Amino acid sequence: MTAAFPVLVAGVGAVEPELVLASLLPYLAIYQALYFATCKVRGLFVPPDLSYVAKGKVKKVAVIGAGSAGITAAKEAMEAGLEVVVFEQTSAIGGNWVFREEDAHSSVYRSTVINTTKQLMSYSDYPMPEETPAYPHHTDIVKYFNSYVDHFGVRGKIRFNTRVHDVSLIDGDRWQVVSSSTDSSDVGKPEKEHAQIREDGQSAVQCGGEQTTEEYDAVMVCNGHHHVPMWPDFPGQDSFKGHVIHSHSYKDPTTCDRGFDYRGKRVLVVGVGNSGVDVAVELSRVTEKLYLSTRSGTWVMPKYVNGVALDHAWTLKRGVNICLPDTFQKTMFFNWLFADAFEQKIHNVQGCMKAWGMRPKYRVNQAHATVNQDLLHRIGLGSIAMKGNVQEVTEDGVVFVDGSKAQLDAIVFSTGYLIRFPFLAKSLAPVNEENHVRLHHFMLNPRHPPTLVHVGLIQPIGAIMPISELQSRWAIQIFKGDRGVPKPKDMERLITERLDALWRVFVRRARHTTESQYFPIVEALAEEIGCVPRVWNPNNWKVLKE
Repeated sequence: MTAAFPVLVAGVGAVEPELVLASLLPYLAIYQALYFATCKVRGLFVPPDLSYVAKGKVKKVAVIGAGSAGITAAKEAMEAGLEVVVFEQTSAIGGNWVFREEDAHSSVYRSTVINTTKQLMSYSDYPMPEETPAYPHHTDIVKYFNSYVDHFGVRGKIRFNTRVHDVSLIDGDRWQVVSSSTDSSDVGKPEKEHAQIREDGQSAVQCGGEQTTEEYDAVMVCNGHHHVPMWPDFPGQDSFKGHVIHSHSYKDPTTCDRGFDYRGKRVLVVGVGNSGVDVAVELSRVTEKLYLSTRSGTWVMPKYVNGVALDHAWTLKRGVNICLPDTFQKTMFFNWLFADAFEQKIHNVQGCMKAWGMRPKYRVNQAHATVNQDLLHRIGLGSIAMKGNVQEVTEDGVVFVDGSKAQLDAIVFSTGYLIRFPFLAKSLAPVNEENHVRLHHFMLNPRHPPTLVHVGLIQPIGAIMPISELQSRWAIQIFKGDRGVPKPKDMERLITERLDALWRVFVRRARHTTESQYFPIVEALAEEIGCVPRVWNPNNWKVLKE
């Protein structure tokens, strides 16, 4: 059985701003009471009607994808006594974490190491082995996933080398799934076709062998959102005669990548997200010159702060925040106070971001975190030259917005991904052409029955695996008829409220439509499932001490 979810909530090592907040607790309690009273009088606080329940009892479930989300979705469905079939288009478990020499659906590169610790990326009832490094290599993660599916008997439910082409609603409450066998040479090839959202009535992209059509009571979509590269469109981009790739296709610096060898070359990496920074740091060790371009800068966070892993320190400070009213934590004042304290901490540990050439145009809590232990060191050595945004691409290089020029042999675009579902028509897909996603709990689309759910379609400030587990458990309760979901109109309202709160903090960009702070979504799901741990449970303190 799945254990109560291990949310660690102990406040230790409080910094001055948190002490200030602690002294305000009595006043904040009054604020909370007045807030709800005012909302009730004005009709602003409307609890959702949970009478909208999935019709009948779900017995047969299709899970699309055997990555980190798919394997826990399948495991939870199996433990609930449901018949499960997992469709995996490749020959391996692990999805995005499986390294392949060829350009494929997976986007991991040879040296990829996760930027969250093993303790906070583990599933609740199957921790990573003691001997696993604090920040595991992708091979350690894939090994863990394989051990997980074998331990819980999921492997026998997976149809490897099987691609789903179409999922459609039939009879009002059942789902038709069309699939076919494929092979490794097919995987990842229909990239351009998948960049477009399929119109209703338009045929799905076809490839592979003979098609199979089956019916299911529910579908759990776990295909990930890092497989369709998003390309920029700079003036003159098509005229460049050098080597151009997206970081999705990057493998390593010393072997030929699509016939290109980076050693001794002049290379530009565009984008300072986690992948872009990782690629830049790695290439800077072998290139003649490495330029790193950013349009709006970034805050670079180390993996360790005062000897403590970054996400562990974040977890410990949650103990202070959890004492504060949730509505207060959503205010601009609280976010300003938090940002000010955290930026000062980064400044003390990393130095001034402007001095390193980052020049972030936003506060530290307004964008997804960039975590890297080596970037600033490589900049300090002169191995990486920070540059602003690209103004124009020429035949042999680029012109930056400050007027400076760089001659180049190669450009690596690390500019994010389009969120696409090639097997879903437009009426079922939860995303539009601008990459904006509208889902309740990042799972349910108000436009169709709640028996089609998305698992893992979220970009948390933290690990995605535990969230996928909680989402799966929440979905299974719906499938079993143990809980209702908001009616479509209430769901739309809740989604709008979530997005409004998101844009009050985060920079309004397409990459942030699936963004979430880790603890709010974890705690919301755990509360609804009924697995919130007791704050003063001695076992929680034992985990913290260890």
